[in-house]
Amino acid sequence: GRCNIGTVYVCRDGPVFTYAQIKDFISSEY
Repeated sequence: GRCNIGTVYVCRDGPVFTYAQIKDFISSEY
């Protein structure tokens, strides 16, 4: 998969979001 979620690079910054936040963000973006 991609390292970035929106403008946040997860591989670099680490898991800065909870799963629920990520899922909600992805569903709203895609």
